[in-house]
Amino acid sequence: MTTDTIAPDKTGAQLQAADNSLVEAVVSTIASVCKTQATPKAQRAEVRVDGEKIIASVSLVGDVEMTVFLGMPSATAVALAEKFAGFKVPFESPDMADAIGELGNMIAGDLKIRLDRSGLKANISLPTVFRGQDLTVTTPKWEIIRDHFFGTPSGDFMAGLCSRKLKP
Repeated sequence: MTTDTIAPDKTGAQLQAADNSLVEAVVSTIASVCKTQATPKAQRAEVRVDGEKIIASVSLVGDVEMTVFLGMPSATAVALAEKFAGFKVPFESPDMADAIGELGNMIAGDLKIRLDRSGLKANISLPTVFRGQDLTVTTPKWEIIRDHFFGTPSGDFMAGLCSRKLKP
């Protein structure tokens, strides 16, 4: 049985720490795996994320209930997937879903390690990947802690973290 409540020790400070750790995990993973620098951008207006895109989501469950998502337009996905895989990956191919799903999984794994170090234990799920036109992340029983936008020489992308809504 599940409920919409969260653990009583999950505070705004812990959510903020998880959010900060997500940014660190994204920057670290993209640098390590794709050999390129991901730079946080101040706001959505600086980053074009409309049109055809791909989104990977990975859940973290344990002391925390969160979902990490990674979304990017097709051009960025193609460029980063090639850097990651070492060969061209067409956007429409099944390999693209595998590549972006694995990037999302690696970011979530990095975040999990950072949360573990702060005393919050969680397991991660396998990634789920969505591809389509003008996709948005919506979360009826969850709230987006924050969307983060990043720029790379290969293109822009977004990453974010959702958590269970707090009951008043």
